[in-house]
Amino acid sequence: MTLATMERTMSEREFRQWIAYASKRPLPTRRLEAYLANVCSVIAQTSGNAEVKLSDFLLEFSAKAPPKKAPGTEAAIIGAIAGRRVVKLGQGRKK
Repeated sequence: MTLATMERTMSEREFRQWIAYASKRPLPTRRLEAYLANVCSVIAQTSGNAEVKLSDFLLEFSAKAPPKKAPGTEAAIIGAIAGRRVVKLGQGRKK
């Protein structure tokens, strides 16, 4: 057999059959993600985090952008950790 005879395209009928199969039973990669999310959820719950949900570990690829934080919140967090006031670069000293 040559490579040319092994190579073929998927017909529309076969593609529709794959879509029907995927709607009834998740494809192997999606099942693997669900299994790993379940394992991570169980580990988190046994580690003392009882309020964790399975959906916290499932991958969601959405087009929504993450919410933007207000400017300066990172500096405030670092300042709270350090216990001192943190000045962002470029602000200069207050007079």
